Amino acid sequence: MQTLLSEEVNLDAEAVLLKQAEHWHQLYLDLEATCAKAKREQAMLQQQLNEALDRERHWAAKNLELRSHDAREEALHKARLAEQLANSRLLCQNKEESLCMLRCQVEAKDEELDKVRREQRQGMELCKRLEKTLAQMAEKERLADQKDAELSKTKTELQKEKDICARALQEVREQSKAEASLRQQLGDLKDQQRGLARENEQLRRPLEEEVAKRAALAQQLTSTGLLLKGKEEENAALRSQLVAKEEEVETLRRASRRASLSEQQTEAERAELARKLAEVAQRAATKDQLCEQKDSELGKLRTELKTERSLCQSAMQEAGSREVGLNGTATDSADRCWNCCETPKCEGVQSTAANYAPVVFKNCVVKVGKWEVKGTVVKPQMLQTTIRMKLNVPADYMCREKCAVLDDNGAIRPPTLFSQQWVYRAGGVTEDVKCAFGTTYVDGEMAS
Repeated sequence: MQTLLSEEVNLDAEAVLLKQAEHWHQLYLDLEATCAKAKREQAMLQQQLNEALDRERHWAAKNLELRSHDAREEALHKARLAEQLANSRLLCQNKEESLCMLRCQVEAKDEELDKVRREQRQGMELCKRLEKTLAQMAEKERLADQKDAELSKTKTELQKEKDICARALQEVREQSKAEASLRQQLGDLKDQQRGLARENEQLRRPLEEEVAKRAALAQQLTSTGLLLKGKEEENAALRSQLVAKEEEVETLRRASRRASLSEQQTEAERAELARKLAEVAQRAATKDQLCEQKDSELGKLRTELKTERSLCQSAMQEAGSREVGLNGTATDSADRCWNCCETPKCEGVQSTAANYAPVVFKNCVVKVGKWEVKGTVVKPQMLQTTIRMKLNVPADYMCREKCAVLDDNGAIRPPTLFSQQWVYRAGGVTEDVKCAFGTTYVDGEMAS
């Protein structure tokens, strides 16, 4: 966009300089025509002078012939001839003086034309310097955009790191919950182990009593083999129950050992997660420092860009003053505006058509510079009421944009492209921008 602005400024300056060169060239041609005319008149006067001299010689000869006849008439005639000769010489002298004046004017115009050409060359050099300055500004803006992109990328990476930290914390919390559940299960297993130990103790006491009774009965039933065999079978059954209980106790001990091992693994994983969290926090702090450095660099670039813009504005003002000196006319500095109407602001803005149907503007391209009609800056107050009531008023100038006007009837049918038209908005408005389109009249005259 700045390249377009510089090209338009260069084209305008070249057009003004070409108009001035054509004007001075036309003046030079007019002066040459005047000089040629003066030369022709001088030739005619010289011819008339020659003719007068011939007549004088003729009348002198005739005077010699007629001197004897009428001396008085001859004197009068000679006086008349002398008067005519004096008049002719005076007229010739006047013509020569006018010719000298015209030559002086031509020389002065030539000097002015040389001065204009020198100023034109200076203006071209100034335009080249402005183009170079605009190119430098564009390069600095590109660098600022790159810094913004890098900053946004760094912020995105930092956000990803924060998300990773959050997920790691969530995993730590889940592992803590799992560890708590494992501890609870270990406590339950220990309670079961103590219950089994109490049951085993309770079973051992009757078993010992039964063994004592059996020993007593063994002395009494040494003669009864069948009874002894039954008691041995019962004793074997009780022993098998005791072995089964001991196996259950061993199983519970193994489960307790596995729970303690899983608890140690959980502690190690927790330490590893804490170390990773510390590393992530350190990387986040480093990236925050990088972001701050880039923000400071971006601030410096923006300061330099503002300085360059102020220099460019001063150079443009100097060019404007030179243009005023070349044109011989002054323009109102209040009508000049830097960075006016350079950004499309009607994109996505909703409005209404002439039949109050809702519309929305898309694919807008701004017309750079204030809207002027016949050299006059258009203001919202100069438009008809139907357009003015849809705009931000009051304002100092107007902007125009070429937009695709889309019909927006909600759920009836989707938006359809039906035209590409001029869309108008008030200049200098940054928030709640209002735009309008349609046939527009400026001070009662239809605008093209």
